[in-house]
Amino acid sequence: EIPDLKKDAMALSSVFLFAVEGSQPPVPLTAIRRVSRNQDVRYAVLIYNPKLKDGQAKLTSQLVISQGDKVLLREPEEPVQAVANSQYAKIGQFGVSKMQPGRYVLTVTITDTLADKKRPPISRSLDFTVLP
Repeated sequence: EIPDLKKDAMALSSVFLFAVEGSQPPVPLTAIRRVSRNQDVRYAVLIYNPKLKDGQAKLTSQLVISQGDKVLLREPEEPVQAVANSQYAKIGQFGVSKMQPGRYVLTVTITDTLADKKRPPISRSLDFTVLP
């Protein structure tokens, strides 16, 4: 997904997923997005054009993992920190060892608390499969 950065509004990249196993480098999970139960899933979302106050954004994120219409994990909202010079990204990681094999959906929601209240939070979702 390519965000429209010409608008003066916050935008998000697609969700990027990686498989992480032990001390090995992360492996991008592209088209098929399959992960074994002995791996962790790392995710990243880039945040563009957040509102700034005194050179800083005030962003929160929330991760939700669902399967069908059932929410399996809903993390509490947490602050998003700058990764470098007013550039923001939400990066996280979770284990799948206790998840049953099957298809899941990861949803990341970013809220810009400095933005006009008429602008709702933005979410990005991506499915992945946990292998037996």
